[in-house]
Amino acid sequence: MRATLDDLLRQCPTGTLALPAFTCYNLEQAVAVIQAAESADRALCLLLAEKAFRGRAGEMLAATLVTLADRAHVPTCVQLDHVADLETMHKALDIGVTALMADGSKLTLQANTELVAQAVTLAERYDASVEAELGRIEGDEDQATGSMAGTMTNPAQAASFVKQTGAHALAIAIGNVHGTYTSPPILDWQRLDDIRATTSTHITLHGASGLKEGDLKKAITHGVVKININTELRRTFFETLTTATPVHAKGWNLLELSHSLTTAVRETAADLLSEAFSG
Repeated sequence: MRATLDDLLRQCPTGTLALPAFTCYNLEQAVAVIQAAESADRALCLLLAEKAFRGRAGEMLAATLVTLADRAHVPTCVQLDHVADLETMHKALDIGVTALMADGSKLTLQANTELVAQAVTLAERYDASVEAELGRIEGDEDQATGSMAGTMTNPAQAASFVKQTGAHALAIAIGNVHGTYTSPPILDWQRLDDIRATTSTHITLHGASGLKEGDLKKAITHGVVKININTELRRTFFETLTTATPVHAKGWNLLELSHSLTTAVRETAADLLSEAFSG
């Protein structure tokens, strides 16, 4: 069943559970993570990358994710991820996504604030939720390139930013990056605590791929209620595709290949759900 991000985050007991958010680029990945979530009886968020949505089949992919969310046996949010263009947000909302990640982190603080506030006003017309980013999480959401930590979230700005924008959730930068880490990440737990102390909004963590399981659990106990995962699922998909490609010996059996990919990604998602999303 389709749900809003805000509704799902409200159901995550702070300090105990985090909502799993998985980036899905195709049907196999989306079906896999929904099956894993249904088996674990866990709500989840399907993330739609901006580059994927802007692609030639992007609107069809968005519609597919919305349909899958409607038919899922667990509450499922569909979120357009990391977008700074209001027209693109509008298109996604028209299709049925229930959340936006309005990313103005490359802008000035004032411009970021204005973008998120406009996104919230737009989303309210669709009963959708908006996640924002304060600070700068470096890296590429769609490539597993090594990155260094970016500009940390300023705790002193968090409360006013959320109040001025009306954002339902806040993605923070505490040493986390998108993709992979060029060196073992060192997360600033005190900064996370300080942010939590200044605002009651939902706190989210991007760039969780590559963090130690202990770090993910610690983040949850410190108040993070949504964790984004991408790289692990893509790695599993490509590794399986590489080893399963010789199916042409059986007559180019696409059904068998699709089944192999879905099964492998489902197992990875299931492992993550059992290990990384509870404190």
